[in-house]
Amino acid sequence: MSKKRLGVVGAIATAALAISSAVVPAQAAGKTLVIWADADRAKTITKLSADWAAKNGVTLTVVVKTDVRAATVEAAPKGVGPDLVVGAHDWVGQLAASGILEPMTGVNKSLFASSAIAGFTYNSILYGVPFGTENVALITNTKLAGGAPTSWADLESTGLALVKSGAATHALFSPCGGTSSCDPYHHFFLNTALGGYVFGSRGGNAGSLNTKDIGLGSKTFLKNAALLDKWVAEGLIDKGTGSGADYDFKDWYAGKVPYMITGPWNLGNIQKAGFSYAITAVPAPVAGLKAVPFMGAQGFMLSKFTTNKLLARKFLNEVVSTDSFQTGLYKLGGRPPALNTTLAQVSASDPDIAAFGTAGVGAVHL
Repeated sequence: MSKKRLGVVGAIATAALAISSAVVPAQAAGKTLVIWADADRAKTITKLSADWAAKNGVTLTVVVKTDVRAATVEAAPKGVGPDLVVGAHDWVGQLAASGILEPMTGVNKSLFASSAIAGFTYNSILYGVPFGTENVALITNTKLAGGAPTSWADLESTGLALVKSGAATHALFSPCGGTSSCDPYHHFFLNTALGGYVFGSRGGNAGSLNTKDIGLGSKTFLKNAALLDKWVAEGLIDKGTGSGADYDFKDWYAGKVPYMITGPWNLGNIQKAGFSYAITAVPAPVAGLKAVPFMGAQGFMLSKFTTNKLLARKFLNEVVSTDSFQTGLYKLGGRPPALNTTLAQVSASDPDIAAFGTAGVGAVHL
């Protein structure tokens, strides 16, 4: 995840550019499907869908929007929006509550990662077909730190010792939006590690979060909060790191920081750094608790206002829910596929993706 994806509420400015459409037989005129997506994914979706479109006589057009969600909210009710929308699972609450999304039917949920299905579920109704997941993990420069930490105490002592000796500029990098506030997505592991949570659950069912049970300042968290003060005071957690020009962790990639918190979207940069590294779950600082990160999922959502529901569902089942399609988007963004068979194939050949998956066990979705 990049810093462009950190906010929960999107901007309202939109821009559009139709980038391509599949070649179709002349007799197939009128059989169309329109998808709205961001610029990063649009070309790849078009390429991965071209054979299906040609085979089925479909004019498939992928339109680039700078703010897909805001553009959909504006256009869909007027009947000028897309058939399918590509975006994050945390859009579902707003779009479903606004009456913009059509519930998904005929989807075999067991084919996908349960966390991704849960992410696209709102009020126990599925509103998306996922193609990718994401969560942060601890990335260790093993050359500098001598190996991945075996415990939080190990991370703390090693990181601070390296800073004290001058071998490192900082102990732990985790993104902040500035010196007065930190990015809650990346820092959520600190809250859960000390016993906090966002929302409780209603019976533990997917899409059944209890928004009246807010646990960011739970009794357990407040009991352990002094540890957070200690980590800030000693310099283990620094509000100034990962902000401004250093938001992209230049010191870590330069080999000057032993630990960093980030996700699979940065794998390319990590691998290019040129030194050995390890991807692990953040070790728990308090016995009986886990440093659990947020989980994100990406997928396709169906507009309630489309007149092409049957064709759109056919596309979701015959294209999006296939190994070739999910592998293609994995290669584009580096995020673990949501389809279980694809994830198993990728994990077998890509230990980094497998490690992120292990680090994301128990991750929390909103």
